[in-house]
Amino acid sequence: MNDNLENIVKSLFEAKYLRRIKRSGTSVFLGDEVNESIPEHSFYTSLWALVMHKLNSDLDLGKLLTMCIIHDLEEVRMGDLNQLNRLYVKAISSEQKAFADMWAGSNVGKDFQKIHKEWEENKTPEAIAAHECDILAELVTVKEYTEKGSKEAEEWLEATTKRFKTDIAKKLADIVVKTRMSDWWKDIRNTIRKKHGIKPKKY
Repeated sequence: MNDNLENIVKSLFEAKYLRRIKRSGTSVFLGDEVNESIPEHSFYTSLWALVMHKLNSDLDLGKLLTMCIIHDLEEVRMGDLNQLNRLYVKAISSEQKAFADMWAGSNVGKDFQKIHKEWEENKTPEAIAAHECDILAELVTVKEYTEKGSKEAEEWLEATTKRFKTDIAKKLADIVVKTRMSDWWKDIRNTIRKKHGIKPKKY
């Protein structure tokens, strides 16, 4: 493939700096102990995307995953704009410019820019699904702090559940809200209790 490999590598070097940038909405409004980085969030969003494709095989998995992986890359230049910030900033146009500048000078970058623009416009099935994976990833973080007793998280949780468009995302969100974060290891806990001669407990 004829492309400017040096520019591609520079873009990838820049993306590495994302690990230093924290999610501003959760850290500002839920407290300093919430320390989720942009790459952590993007990874979890991408994991939701794999599940979403399994539940709806009509979705283009390659495009969906690419959107989820790259959708926040411009934040290395702009930081993470939370909902309060977005009241004062023309976010979409600024994000598209930052993303385009970051990936300028390569054909790979041009392809990424097209997919990122599709993500921002949020009209295609993949873009809608990617946004819902993004919100589901955020919902789980907020759910975690709701269970720790945060009143701010409770309000955030309620508002976030109303942002979904598709039936499958609404169903997944409903399960997230109703299920305790620790439920996944209830049976494992009793296995460990039995191992140490402790009577199993009904959770």
